[in-house]
Amino acid sequence: MTKKHFIALAEYLRDTRGYCEAFTPAQLEHLANFCHAQNCEFKRERWLDYIAGKCGKNGGSRLAPTPTEPTFDYERQAWIKDGKYLRCGHPESMDCGCYGRLHAGEAVTNGR
Repeated sequence: MTKKHFIALAEYLRDTRGYCEAFTPAQLEHLANFCHAQNCEFKRERWLDYIAGKCGKNGGSRLAPTPTEPTFDYERQAWIKDGKYLRCGHPESMDCGCYGRLHAGEAVTNGR
């Protein structure tokens, strides 16, 4: 696989954010390990940071997200929009216990 393939894969993963079936950090780490096995020049930390929105596709700084663009808090596994946690997308009947369900509408703290 080439850098072009890794960027395309990362962009696909970024585009799937917000869906109920989002990848977990452990799954992304596993996929990053696979990518590194395909190409020893693969920069796994940069790739993971790009997916998380922490940098641009070449590792440089990224424009700050617009107020309407949701971001993902990987530590709490919850979506954030306009500085507040969003409710998870699970059905009401499901007792998921997601951080997003429990803290929907609350302001984000601790630098998030």
